Amino acid sequence: MINSDIRFSKQFWQKYIGQLEKLRIDYSNAAVRACNAGYDRPGHLKSPITSFYYVQFAGFVDLFLQQKRDGLIVDWGGQFGQMTAYLDELGYEAENYVIDTVEEYKYFSHLVPRLKIGKSPVFIPYRDKSALVLISCGVLEHVKESGSTEKESLKEIYRILKPGGFFFIFLLPNKYSMLEFLYNILHIIFGRWHHLYKYSKKEIISLLESTGFEIIFYDREEFLPKVNFRLSRIGGKILSPRILFKLDWFVSHLPILNIFAQHHIIVVRKSK
Repeated sequence: MINSDIRFSKQFWQKYIGQLEKLRIDYSNAAVRACNAGYDRPGHLKSPITSFYYVQFAGFVDLFLQQKRDGLIVDWGGQFGQMTAYLDELGYEAENYVIDTVEEYKYFSHLVPRLKIGKSPVFIPYRDKSALVLISCGVLEHVKESGSTEKESLKEIYRILKPGGFFFIFLLPNKYSMLEFLYNILHIIFGRWHHLYKYSKKEIISLLESTGFEIIFYDREEFLPKVNFRLSRIGGKILSPRILFKLDWFVSHLPILNIFAQHHIIVVRKSK
């Protein structure tokens, strides 16, 4: 079993940040061009700190799979395809799957090796038992907004995965997150965007297990991500992104405080 803090070790960062840094910068530059053209959605990819999230997620998948590259990885709802691109760079057959591409996707299309476009918010157009891995990176919580349900989507993911295949869930909002509570208030007062659907650990684990998945990894992270972003600007070379992530991970695992962390990270496996 992988230790949850391995993503912040020196060895991890030297390997994955080093290998994926050029691609991360290419994504950041593409996001800057898109934002300068008036598009807001890619804004998170131009920030050095937020772009590091996806790099460490890709490295985490690679460590978890132990470089087992004999199957397809589907980046479910991957939008701009950063996870697809990073995993492809690490030697995997990864494919970005979306229902539709947004107009600003044109700024990133040259970076994405494979793209598949579907039509249905429920049906995912892959054969039964055809994928080694599916990834939800901030996607599962939005399926109800697209006309599906979590249960329907999880059944589709279960169908597509090979026996023993993995489903990685990143950036799933925690129902008890302090930040989500603040975002809800800002939404009421100022109309700020916020997550419509959030989950307790018990709720999401129950959903996954009732679909037939085996839980093999669970963690929480991001107690104060915005503080991390501010510190990264103030600290510069004094506080590296790795140290900031490690600090946030530490706070997110303190007793009581961990209940209020921003996101769940979960890895489940389809029974053989």
